[in-house]
Amino acid sequence: ECEAVLHGHSQDVKVVKWHPTEEMLFSAGYDECIKIWAQDMIEAADWKCQDTLKGHTHTVWDLTFNSDGQRMASCAGNGKVML
Repeated sequence: ECEAVLHGHSQDVKVVKWHPTEEMLFSAGYDECIKIWAQDMIEAADWKCQDTLKGHTHTVWDLTFNSDGQRMASCAGNGKVML
């Protein structure tokens, strides 16, 4: 079942992950950024981009969290990892 279709990235998305403890979704891809999505407080059926994390200079291929969700690491096509 499709929960929502989210538009915000300017290029293809390569990874989507749920936050381990919060109702947030993270996505990243060819546009070299990570987007943080959360349900709209007014329209609960809608999801909105809450923030965009920038810093990578190549495609973001993956991201992960530690078990309590306090830290996130992402890796890009140039081999760099950001914490």
